[in-house]
Amino acid sequence: FIFSADRPGTLVGTGANQTIDQKEIFGNHVRFFHDMGLPKKEHDQLERYMGEAICHLKGVNYKNPPGPVHLNFPFDEPLFSNDKVGSEKYLIDSIQHIDMKKTSIRMIPDSKKPLFVIGANINGNFQDDLISLAEKINAPILADPLSQVRYGFKSENIISHYDIFLKKIDFEPDFVLRIGFKPTSKILCNHLDQWKEKTLLVSPYFQHNDDCSNFVQSLIDEYLKFQINVINWRGDEKWLNTIKSIDGKIEEFISLEVNMHEGLIARVCQ
Repeated sequence: FIFSADRPGTLVGTGANQTIDQKEIFGNHVRFFHDMGLPKKEHDQLERYMGEAICHLKGVNYKNPPGPVHLNFPFDEPLFSNDKVGSEKYLIDSIQHIDMKKTSIRMIPDSKKPLFVIGANINGNFQDDLISLAEKINAPILADPLSQVRYGFKSENIISHYDIFLKKIDFEPDFVLRIGFKPTSKILCNHLDQWKEKTLLVSPYFQHNDDCSNFVQSLIDEYLKFQINVINWRGDEKWLNTIKSIDGKIEEFISLEVNMHEGLIARVCQ
């Protein structure tokens, strides 16, 4: 949340000291901007725009992800007067939460080679459900370092070294479940481009800055819990075990042959 103090608009562009054009100075890097104008005795617009800014800060009705907001406050001289302004405390929370009807959540299709791709996430209360679902249907989890899944959670389904073996082996899932932003791995993103038509992106926010062909808006933990309860099939165990074996061999090689590397820091700190 950025509050910026400013000089009056009448001084902008006049060469007055300490004066620049601060309106929309952060461009589209913020979710919301408003110039509050010179203060009034009643502060009649303060509650309205503070409330709107807080909504964008948290994510308005799940239309866009939460993000930074900017309110600009110009002041004229004298900064202080003898007028007393009441200091009301505004309790603003006009967030409307989406009602997730479980009957509207599409089931994951029966798949022989299911794959989960987990990128960076804003929300972080889904990992246990994700692992439970992956283990139930034999889905490997390609977990980005920023995914909040790669570290701190124990499951043989969590695959870490895909950036190495995706360059070398024939790797072709028949269904891909994506959660979070696109991964940082360039090679994995290239594969996702090839798998786009069989990929499903799940997010609590309307599809934002992502070109995935198939999208479901749902709270992630609710989506995963629903799938755990309704799915009665399992993917090919050989599919999962092959990937786990390749990942394990790479891990073993790194442990034996590479004595010092940056990944040791994360491993020791788990």
